[in-house]
Amino acid sequence: MQAHQAAKSALSFPFALPPALALCYHRPMLLHAGDTMPKISAISFHTAALPPLNQCWKEVLDLADKLEFSQGTQLTLNTERENFFYFLEHGRLSLVHDTENGKTRTISTMEEAGTLLNVTHALARQMTDFIEKGCHFHCITDVTLRRFDGSLLHDEGFIRAYPHLIASLGVKILAHHTILAHFGTGGALAQLCRFCFNLSDANGGAEEFAPGISQTQLARLLGMDRATLVRLPQKLRRIGVILELNRDRLVIGDMKKLRQLAVQ
Repeated sequence: MQAHQAAKSALSFPFALPPALALCYHRPMLLHAGDTMPKISAISFHTAALPPLNQCWKEVLDLADKLEFSQGTQLTLNTERENFFYFLEHGRLSLVHDTENGKTRTISTMEEAGTLLNVTHALARQMTDFIEKGCHFHCITDVTLRRFDGSLLHDEGFIRAYPHLIASLGVKILAHHTILAHFGTGGALAQLCRFCFNLSDANGGAEEFAPGISQTQLARLLGMDRATLVRLPQKLRRIGVILELNRDRLVIGDMKKLRQLAVQ
């Protein structure tokens, strides 16, 4: 109860960084006794199909408003004048970005409930007026969100009471940093090779395994049309690099050449 009361009143601090970051920097946060952080597979990062990353936030849902949206709704959350972040309580969402050619590119998909949205916007709002207007969320199913006031992430009382919640923010930021780094640079061939190489690495360096992602999903993830994605494996097959690529089977013929193509 005391922690919740502290969380409802935002504090102002003379820190150059938001308190959620400043406290982590000055003093390592220890989890409460018995608290455990879930292990997130590297494969989820490379396929951008995110499992629940922030389930521990369920314990403070009484601090959040409940919002419901129907399947197919497009949500733009980071252009609001108010400072909010959200918890996906029910349903499936995809984060998409508008491209220069008028199409949209899937950045990541939240296949299950339990992940926070708009966290970096809420953390940085006091430090910059920059807003990325090209990103929005697509409701794959009916969706229930819980809306938190962004001041929680700047409230020292809340941070001290729930250090494990603050610690869980890191994996979400890391996930999106990794996704953007892997899929945001290089040409189409390099991006496909990087995807295959990273997925192999996440599977222990295996040269044959099931990637678990369809060509349509992969095309959206890489920001290319499906026809292009069909042509690229054919080219790689001719030079013996990728022998087969579909949802159920990825066979790598030349790992050394695949690595070289991935860093072009």
